[in-house]
Amino acid sequence: MQKKLVDSPPLIYEAAVSVRFSDFDFYGHVNASRYLDFVSCSRWSFLYERFQVGPEYFYQENLGFYVLNSSIQFKKAITRLGNIWVTSFTEEQSFSTMGVAFSITSSEKDVEYASGNFRFAIMDLDKQKPKKLPIWAQKYFYHLD
Repeated sequence: MQKKLVDSPPLIYEAAVSVRFSDFDFYGHVNASRYLDFVSCSRWSFLYERFQVGPEYFYQENLGFYVLNSSIQFKKAITRLGNIWVTSFTEEQSFSTMGVAFSITSSEKDVEYASGNFRFAIMDLDKQKPKKLPIWAQKYFYHLD
């Protein structure tokens, strides 16, 4: 079990994501490779809506997030265009990595399509080395009130 570095509850990221025609494979359902993209898009959408920041802000601050590994449990195929709902949160953090849990459901939240987690490295983009999450960035992952 990882040591808790921030003694605050995680922000719950929630956002609608559009399923596009290009997300489908020739079997008529969303290709497995798209699910992490849905989670990533939802997290950036949430940050922009809540804090008006996007990837370019973190890039300017020389802070990057590189996916190290992921695990997805597929529960029901997504077979239609339209919106889905993605919920995610930071479940744990070590010195230079974070683990994020997620769930992908129908927009009405009555059907769960997938759940899982992924771990990413927190990176200093100038040095291309792992680093601790800076204090200024903690508000984008945790409730600090």
